[in-house]
Amino acid sequence: MKGVYHPSQRAIHWAVAIAVLIAVPLGLGIAELSEPEVRKISGGGLGMGDLYWWHKSFGFAVLFLMILRVLAKLRFGAPPYDPPLAKHERIGSAAVHHLLYLGLFVLPLTGWIGTSLFGPGVATFFGLTMPDLVSQDREAAGTVLFIHGIVAFGIIGAVGAHIAGAMYHGFVKRDGVVERMTGGPRD
Repeated sequence: MKGVYHPSQRAIHWAVAIAVLIAVPLGLGIAELSEPEVRKISGGGLGMGDLYWWHKSFGFAVLFLMILRVLAKLRFGAPPYDPPLAKHERIGSAAVHHLLYLGLFVLPLTGWIGTSLFGPGVATFFGLTMPDLVSQDREAAGTVLFIHGIVAFGIIGAVGAHIAGAMYHGFVKRDGVVERMTGGPRD
């Protein structure tokens, strides 16, 4: 279908979205919940260590998928907007997409650096221990992980803007912008 992203790009987009939708709430749980609260919410089945493990695993998945996303974009490009976007829409769309791309690289990298600083061998990807990027320094780990949290809130805002833009184009303008990523037919 003309005017839609390549199927691999669409699959990667939605895989990133799912990984972020899992990793961010887990990260918020890590930041806001205590061990007893985690145990209570999970019916005793999960502890704080489990939240960390899943959060880090999905964070690494985001990083891996974003690398694939950039490679796919370089290979397949982006379909043209049909009809073309207004100038303010192009500027807003480009700004949000650039923030998302930047943030979705910075967020997992600061998490990886922060866990590397915290202690050897704590960065895991679905059971695989990832190499430490830097030497242990727990004081620096706190600073880097604080930055990681700030970036996470930036991502939440950018995702909100992205979804709002998609809803505007899908429900108000009905101009086919959403179908570029869903692959669905236009009305």
